Amino acid sequence: ETPQPGEWALLLYNGGTVCDDDFGLTEAQVICEELGYGSVFDQKSGDLFGIQDDLSINLDDVDCSEGSSWSDCDFTTTHNCQHSEDVFLICTGEEFILMDSDQNTNTNSGLLLYRGGTVC
Repeated sequence: ETPQPGEWALLLYNGGTVCDDDFGLTEAQVICEELGYGSVFDQKSGDLFGIQDDLSINLDDVDCSEGSSWSDCDFTTTHNCQHSEDVFLICTGEEFILMDSDQNTNTNSGLLLYRGGTVC
């Protein structure tokens, strides 16, 4: 089931969890953008869902620079973590938005934007 806006989502990589070592809001922002959201609302770690113990931890030491894309991030696929360090995210925003001439996004018509850029 897809998380609804405002719900915590367990971050998965290749079917396993992601450890919070070196993980912060910069990394969360890069991942939210990669997933097609406008920004990160919050990130935290913990062992919140019973299913986590059945998954492997597939990613650790995620390190991204501000404004970078996922392909520019460093990480390891080995870990020294427990599931209490699994990453959860809340991403916000939508890929497509409509903006009127006054830059309001609460509109039914206007300029179509995708991730902040115009659509040709």
